[in-house]
Amino acid sequence: YQHYKNPSKYDQFIEQLKEVIEAGEKSGKVPPGIYAEYGFALYEKGNFPDAIKFFKLESDKWPESRVLMAKMIRNAETCDKQGKQPNQTIIHDGSESVNTNFLEIKGASK
Repeated sequence: YQHYKNPSKYDQFIEQLKEVIEAGEKSGKVPPGIYAEYGFALYEKGNFPDAIKFFKLESDKWPESRVLMAKMIRNAETCDKQGKQPNQTIIHDGSESVNTNFLEIKGASK
């Protein structure tokens, strides 16, 4: 929450996510969504290979996330191959599109 309220501390947010993951892996208890959140932070930074790694970890650990993680993996792979930056990316799933820069949902029912 603090990250979205104060984006100037973005690097601190990423470091805190990394620490949560490291502590969770030591204890065998990584909370749901943490791998995905860290992957998305890496994705936003343009680190697509590492983002893909954490999206896959989330998908493997939490099967209910597989559909979303598969879309994020495809998106990160496309950006990596095309040399795009994350703010140029739009995720499409047929019913809605999400502009990852503004997190604006288009075509969703209100």
